[in-house]
Amino acid sequence: TVSYGGTFRVRKPMAVATVPIGYADGFLRCNADKSSISVKGVPARIIGRVCMDQLMLDVSGIEGLRVGDEAVIFGPRPALSADEIGANCGSIGYETVCLVGERVPRVYIYNGEIVHIQDNILS
Repeated sequence: TVSYGGTFRVRKPMAVATVPIGYADGFLRCNADKSSISVKGVPARIIGRVCMDQLMLDVSGIEGLRVGDEAVIFGPRPALSADEIGANCGSIGYETVCLVGERVPRVYIYNGEIVHIQDNILS
């Protein structure tokens, strides 16, 4: 079983990844079993409950996956948009974006290059 309360039961061999974002970061629990996260350009389904500090993904079939690979929570395709994530919870994209908590670092990009990282936990 996977996640709080063992709500997801694995029925066949499956690769599972843990992503360090949860409802304490503003990613609502209502996204469980409704949303996906883009990993290496492939949508990976959320399995089990969204936990306070993490969520789990079915990454079966995503080749060459390594610890530290990027997981896109919302953004351009193939990731879901903020509007789609909001709709999964009966909300809107603006609420999705506004809920991103202070624990999540802000990365500022200009002309394709990172120009500043604001990390409220480490600073």
